[in-house]
Amino acid sequence: AGHRRRQSVLARRAYACGPGWTDEVARIFDSTEEGPAWNAQIGYRGRPSVRLLLDAEDLAHSYALALYEYTGKWTGPLSEGIEKALLYGAWGGGAEEDDPNRDPESPQMVPPEILSFVAMPADMIEAVKPQNLCDGYPDAVREQLDRIRLNEEGYFANEFLVSLQRDGRLLTWKRSPFIQGGAPRPNPLIVQKYYKTGKVFPVFKGLHEAPFILGQCMGAGQTLSVDDQVEALKSGQFLNENWVPSEWKRAVVVAVNYDGTYDLQFPQGFGAVHERLDEFINNKGGKDGDKHPALRGDKNMRYLGFGADEEAARYRMWQEMNFAQAVHPSRVRLPNTRDSIADAVDGEFNQDWFLCTSRQFQLTGQEALVRTWDEQRLSEFSEKFIVGYEWVPTEDGLEFRPLPTQAQALAMRTSHAQLASSFPKALQANDKFLSELSELKDSQRKLEKLLARRTITAPDVPTSGAGPSAYGLHRMEVDRKKELAGVTLMDRIRAQAQEPTDEKDIRSNLRLPRGR
Repeated sequence: AGHRRRQSVLARRAYACGPGWTDEVARIFDSTEEGPAWNAQIGYRGRPSVRLLLDAEDLAHSYALALYEYTGKWTGPLSEGIEKALLYGAWGGGAEEDDPNRDPESPQMVPPEILSFVAMPADMIEAVKPQNLCDGYPDAVREQLDRIRLNEEGYFANEFLVSLQRDGRLLTWKRSPFIQGGAPRPNPLIVQKYYKTGKVFPVFKGLHEAPFILGQCMGAGQTLSVDDQVEALKSGQFLNENWVPSEWKRAVVVAVNYDGTYDLQFPQGFGAVHERLDEFINNKGGKDGDKHPALRGDKNMRYLGFGADEEAARYRMWQEMNFAQAVHPSRVRLPNTRDSIADAVDGEFNQDWFLCTSRQFQLTGQEALVRTWDEQRLSEFSEKFIVGYEWVPTEDGLEFRPLPTQAQALAMRTSHAQLASSFPKALQANDKFLSELSELKDSQRKLEKLLARRTITAPDVPTSGAGPSAYGLHRMEVDRKKELAGVTLMDRIRAQAQEPTDEKDIRSNLRLPRGR
């Protein structure tokens, strides 16, 4: 249980991305630098800058494999695949300047900037042998591309990748000379020989020790978690025609968003106790460890939620005003501190990046308890933020084309139909649901036909007559007469105890009037 609580600190809500994530997906997959057309009444609702990480090792190997299938010439990994990916749409970077005279309340129509980064292991950028680098094999390709140079330290390096490092767009790391299990790590040429697109990449020991590219893109979420007590700068508002300025007030974190913002709930401060149970905490603990105050046990409290709302509409409006959505970390701080979360922690580290790769990450070798949480987190991230791709042969050579996942295709099909027309998977995103709906309708029709059939069976013959027996009818008539005579139950008990033998004795014992 303690391990689960520690893991919950890293819990993110990537699955609750909302409309902002939908617009970011459209920006990523759009093949033009201008971006897709935004709704004039809503505009763009995502993050001001979208970060994208390219798995350069995978792109270099996959492009060399596609080029071999296209031309029949085998080579080592080629950095031209990375260059083609950076030239897709607005992946190369750059942003349109916002209008300084724009009304702050008007929708944001300027598309976000895509900050693209390249992740490549250091042994494929700089090495002793040029054959182990990108664009280093065979010799004819190395001379033709002329990207491998001998530096001052006596190592061969790929100048194209080194230029990305100068621009601050290259992320690199050193790999161990051994792979999992102790076997020597194969060189890039051996990897290229047996390379397959979409190969499963195992993740050992859980997400807390994930591979570099996966750990870089999956937001850590190590700042705040749900139910944390914080102080937030509540925006000013008009109250009874008087302006109430902004003020730091205590609040509770109710959601941690994927873009690094938080949804907060400020305390109401007034109203019925049962409406504000979270504001009253008994530190000593109550029944079953519950720290909230106990409510009355009368029917008015037990059936309170079954009737109409007992609170005024003005009270409910105040509750909505005390809920703040997508609060920036610069407006949130820990209790009894002066520095905000944005000043104390790097907010970009907590955000989810988009990852362009064809690898299929899969968890292996974990305890069952931890695997359940990590698998859910990895599955949600893969559906929302991993961008696949393919190499399409054209007259001008191989063309890079991203491939959306099922969730991304459904988002484009729903919110950006014009963009979805460029991706067959997005056009067919609803086919699965329509097929399931058609199957349900067919099964319902079969069930209706089955229920409509009436099976004619032989009528049942009763074994005895219906209704009470003759003895029962006699007793019922006697009881009815006794009730009319005003005989009490005690009189009847006494009469039965004496067991009369004839009608005369019955009348004398029950004291019935004559003639009845």
